[in-house]
Amino acid sequence: MDPDIVASIYFPVHLQDPKERVQAYLDAYKEQGPKHDSFDADLMRNIRLVSATAKPSAKIVFEFDVHPRFCSKSNNMHGGAVALMADMGTTMAVAPLSSKDFWHFGGVSRVLSVSYLRPIPKSITLLVKCKVVQIGKTNATIHMKAYNKANNTLLCVAEHSKTWVDIRQRM
Repeated sequence: MDPDIVASIYFPVHLQDPKERVQAYLDAYKEQGPKHDSFDADLMRNIRLVSATAKPSAKIVFEFDVHPRFCSKSNNMHGGAVALMADMGTTMAVAPLSSKDFWHFGGVSRVLSVSYLRPIPKSITLLVKCKVVQIGKTNATIHMKAYNKANNTLLCVAEHSKTWVDIRQRM
């Protein structure tokens, strides 16, 4: 498999600092450039990491500018783009807890539930907070809240149930 693809699948567990680890994961998407465009790549290249912690609980905070390409004709962020942001954001929240033999990649989705509380207008900046609520050997639950950065209005919430599988055997 192409090493660039592998870099954006696996967490860089050799990095001990949680923020450096998550940032390196994001940078792998940026470094691939257009040669590896995928459904999630454009969104991931537009995330700006603010913070990442492993203790006392794994959390990440990032900013995301709502560009027109992520919007529907109503000039609001498309529901599918919001769900993708929830999926990828909650996946990254697992990275601070990962190790060579524990969640070294973000797992697969079992259930992703997004509640759209208010429209997310084009051209605003979101402040997104993701927190690992529970993580075990094979299952994890991660929550996400997305706010309008300018006025701290809560716009959407999500809960993501993930399962870890050893994809090394399948690649």
